Amino acid sequence: MTLANRYPDDPRPVVGVGRLRWTVRLTPTPLSVTYTVRIEYAYGQQPTVTVLDPPLRAAPDTTVHHVFERDELCLYYDEFNWRRDLLADSILPWISEWLYHHEYSQGDGTWHGGGLHPGELDSDAPRAVRRRAGRRQLNRAAPSTAGLPSSSGRRI
Repeated sequence: MTLANRYPDDPRPVVGVGRLRWTVRLTPTPLSVTYTVRIEYAYGQQPTVTVLDPPLRAAPDTTVHHVFERDELCLYYDEFNWRRDLLADSILPWISEWLYHHEYSQGDGTWHGGGLHPGELDSDAPRAVRRRAGRRQLNRAAPSTAGLPSSSGRRI
């Protein structure tokens, strides 16, 4: 299913030669605000995701967690495979999950979403080792998202 079919109320993605730019509105939970998010993707590259509105805010005395320069969201370590993964089945649910954890971090200033930033684990380590380390961290820290609706309407 295409992005436009899953999100018919949002503007259609702008597609050029080997590039996609799309602005979508996501509401990660029924109690969440609606976020306007921009996804930029060039064929063969990693997608970049930025929250446009509302601006990301940190809890008092902290910084916004799991973002790169220019407030690009840190959604995954190396799980996205552009040859295999559809944005609608990978990046979009990951954005909703990131937004959920961002909202949760507003309460105590702690990121509970787990995961790794590049550089936190030796990038020469085998992929399976990096993934296990990320899962262990996630299992220790994350509140349950079971049963919450994802941006696609599916339960995560």
